[in-house]
Amino acid sequence: MMQEPEARSTRLFSTLAMTTALLTVGLIVFGAVVRVTDSGLGCGDSWPLCAGRVLPPLDNLTAWIEWLHRLFAASIGVMGLATLAAGWRLRREQHFAFLAVGAAAFLFFIQSALGAVVVLLELPPTMVALHLGTAMLLLAALLIAAVTSIYQPDARLQSDPVSLLIYLTTTLSLVIILTGALVRGSGATLACTDWPLCNGDILPVAQGQPALI
Repeated sequence: MMQEPEARSTRLFSTLAMTTALLTVGLIVFGAVVRVTDSGLGCGDSWPLCAGRVLPPLDNLTAWIEWLHRLFAASIGVMGLATLAAGWRLRREQHFAFLAVGAAAFLFFIQSALGAVVVLLELPPTMVALHLGTAMLLLAALLIAAVTSIYQPDARLQSDPVSLLIYLTTTLSLVIILTGALVRGSGATLACTDWPLCNGDILPVAQGQPALI
């Protein structure tokens, strides 16, 4: 049974991790708003400034959408640091949860770097897909940290058949998300006009890159 100081530290850590996870969900949703409103280059190709300014022009809606997206990401960075600091106090008692939040901190760094690359290279589809994929991995790491700290403080990676099936299903789900983002970013949404075939072909090699994607 946990001692009271450890229980308080665990609750704080779990609350911070879950709050950061919820902010990450918001960031992903806001990223979709950026995408559908074509605001990805609302701040031009400048980063971290917006069109060379700290605040975007008041009359530029797309710039404000992109700027708010960046502000959202910055808030996750602050919360992530607080979560990592709280997790440090539990690193011995809850080693797995601390490793998960450490992985989240690393993924946030990669996510931020990819965000800069996406803007500076003017939205290459592959980088946009990787940017989204990293955000999903960040969310997963934060949820693992939050849940295991409360319900399974002695959690370990498992290798039983059910766990392996879960790992495989999770990996395939991430692949579907990445390819979906690549389809959207490449403008290949309507490249195949029928289903389950693609314009009558099983493997549309001769139909060009959009159909293959």
